[in-house]
Amino acid sequence: MTKDPDNLTGERHDSETELDASGLYCPEPVMLLHNKIRDIAEGDLLRVIATDPSTERDIPKFCLYLG
Repeated sequence: MTKDPDNLTGERHDSETELDASGLYCPEPVMLLHNKIRDIAEGDLLRVIATDPSTERDIPKFCLYLG
């Protein structure tokens, strides 16, 4: 069995969804993330692609806020 190089945690996920927020600026990536989180099931992986540097700060803070 080979490991997926994109799965850094080694955790198993039921499904993977991608959110492409490239070219969008704050607060749009976080707003799209909030909407997408409502659509996925617990245990699913959501991969976010963003080009706005502030998303590296904003998305982890938003996730902590959600719990």
